[in-house]
Amino acid sequence: MQVKLLQEVAERQYHKCEARIFGRNEASPALHRRLGFAEEGRLHDHVFFAG
Repeated sequence: MQVKLLQEVAERQYHKCEARIFGRNEASPALHRRLGFAEEGRLHDHVFFAG
């Protein structure tokens, strides 16, 4: 999975990739850390509108 993610990032020339994870989910942050993601911040309030 990590290799595929890195291939996609390289092929598309992305500089940053974002993942939104619910705080109650403990497994997902661990997976993202193993894939090389770094936590840069937390979204505390969010409203989905007309989307």
